[in-house]
Amino acid sequence: LDTALTGLLAIYGTSGNDTLAGTTANDILDGRAGDDRLEGKDGTDTYIYRPGDGNDVIFDYRGVRDNRLVLGLGIDAADVVFARVAADSNDIKLAFRSMSGSITLDGQLWSDAGVEFIQFADGMVWNETEMLRRYVADQQTSGDDIIWGTNLS
Repeated sequence: LDTALTGLLAIYGTSGNDTLAGTTANDILDGRAGDDRLEGKDGTDTYIYRPGDGNDVIFDYRGVRDNRLVLGLGIDAADVVFARVAADSNDIKLAFRSMSGSITLDGQLWSDAGVEFIQFADGMVWNETEMLRRYVADQQTSGDDIIWGTNLS
């Protein structure tokens, strides 16, 4: 069963493919299993992702900064691999070395979209500068590379 839920402070998905829409308040969006779309609005929003949560998309045009992606137990910093979805895209995809699933940060490379922090279960937090540094590092290979940068430096 696919579901669309809106308008709560804490918004939870189901095991299906859900679309969760935040409010103007500070929301917690937790898609759970399934391939979900999590949409924040105004307010400081927190997005929850755990192993087994599928292939999720986070869309947040940040009228308010300090939006945060919280990664659950079992996802370590060393597991995260960044990739640009396409050369002409402002989206970044987070994949994982030790598990299936992914998170697409819709518009992350655009100055008014995405999340500002990624927080791990062990307490480590990456700010936007660290995310972009790791994104660029993950694009490099031993050969000749073309790396599309960002206007966020």
